[in-house]
Amino acid sequence: MATTPPMMPSKIICTCGGAAKALVGSGNIPRALPPFIGRPAPQTALPQLQGLVRDGAQVPGLGSCRLQGKVSVVNVWASWCVPCHEEATLLTELSKDKPLQLVGINYKDALDNALRFLGRHGNPFDIVGVDGNGRAAIEWGVYGVPETFIVGRDGGLCTKLVVPSRRTISAVC
Repeated sequence: MATTPPMMPSKIICTCGGAAKALVGSGNIPRALPPFIGRPAPQTALPQLQGLVRDGAQVPGLGSCRLQGKVSVVNVWASWCVPCHEEATLLTELSKDKPLQLVGINYKDALDNALRFLGRHGNPFDIVGVDGNGRAAIEWGVYGVPETFIVGRDGGLCTKLVVPSRRTISAVC
């Protein structure tokens, strides 16, 4: 029987390269390392989720320049994705860590359903881009939802998490 990795604070990935790679390399965290890990994140421009407001302002869509200068947790999600509901609470908790930038890519979803999902669970994201046709997900190397990527301050991909579980994200973050 597998053991559960210990919970670790999100501060651990602030340097991204060293800490996250050390954790992933330990074998304790299920992950996938496609060939583009270590390279710049895809130059993805996605429109905002129309009607998603935070602190009185529309939450912006995704532009490639928004993934530089901060460690970003990029989560690909959809309202119809059952495991995404499980991750929602954890992402909300993670959003309280101000050094991190949480970015959502809403995958092949209906606008009303996506807004209802975030209304039910809360919006953890600083940025939400809409990938209505799934093209951006292909550029990111997504096989299915949810998937989460850690992007370093330099805009490079540090790791990709493909197992949708509270334990996995908690262990990396």
